Amino acid sequence: MSLINISSSIINYENNVSGHEILSAISILIEETIWNELNEAIAFDIMVDESTDISSKPHLIIYVKYCLHGKIKVHFLKLLQLKSKDSKTIFEVIIDLFDKKGLTNKLISFASDGVSVMLGRSTEVASRIKERNECLFITHCIAYRLALACNSAEKKMDFCKHAEHIIKSVYNFFSNSSKRVDILRKYQEILGHPILKIKQIYEVRWLS
Repeated sequence: MSLINISSSIINYENNVSGHEILSAISILIEETIWNELNEAIAFDIMVDESTDISSKPHLIIYVKYCLHGKIKVHFLKLLQLKSKDSKTIFEVIIDLFDKKGLTNKLISFASDGVSVMLGRSTEVASRIKERNECLFITHCIAYRLALACNSAEKKMDFCKHAEHIIKSVYNFFSNSSKRVDILRKYQEILGHPILKIKQIYEVRWLS
């Protein structure tokens, strides 16, 4: 595919303002396509998570999953700013979004992390949605549950602690000395191995 020569036209689109306008137009088109597919689908589920941006303002991210013409589709739908992080506010934001499109009755599944504001038993987000849709299936984020299980298992296994200690020690040994890094690189060249750098390992930070 050849690139379009946009710089030769009378209007120059090679600037930040035009770039943002083009991205906004593309975003609107993609979102309209997703809404149309949700309207066509028999049912759908949502995956949500709450977080804060660099200015400490709370936001809610929403993904949708549905089946259309025999194909499973997962799409990012919205990033919405929240006035508050309480369950009532989050519930109202979600319901208002789908009520405006007349799709709330098609919402059959809700997935989130395990924080009480999302998956509580009485007045939390999932419970509030279930009051609207009695057949709603509620599930705890599998990735987060796996992380919790692995973390608990690691604490009970001395081998895991020892292995992690060795890996961190190897990184610290090389990261504190450029001379050691040069020696490692030379040995990699001698042995014909790829020139690799020792990377630091990090734990996944779950805000909840």
